[in-house]
Amino acid sequence: MNYVNTKFLLNERPQGMPSDSCWILETENITDLKNNEILIEAEYLSIDPYMRGRMNAGLSYAAPVNLGDVMVGESVGRVVESKSKNYNVGDLVTVHQGWQTYIKAKDSDPTIIKVPESNLPSSVF
Repeated sequence: MNYVNTKFLLNERPQGMPSDSCWILETENITDLKNNEILIEAEYLSIDPYMRGRMNAGLSYAAPVNLGDVMVGESVGRVVESKSKNYNVGDLVTVHQGWQTYIKAKDSDPTIIKVPESNLPSSVF
């Protein structure tokens, strides 16, 4: 397996409109999967208003993103590697694991939802 993940890490808390300096782009090599793990390649990232509140340090209805952590968010992607009996290569899924190109996760992760087969484009989900 030879995948390089690119992820957006929160670098600083924005004052007003977020700027490029709020994030750091970091890359990492994806290590081999263990039993019951899958690798998802993100096709779409969701950009939602609630994310701006999560960038602040103050209390809100959801915990803030820690500096240095992957920016939160929902993704739609395809399973590209699988060591799981529950997911096959090619399965379309949604997953709440933030802004990154690849998500390595346990097949029991409750944020992963398999999308039913459909003629709709994956961007719909």
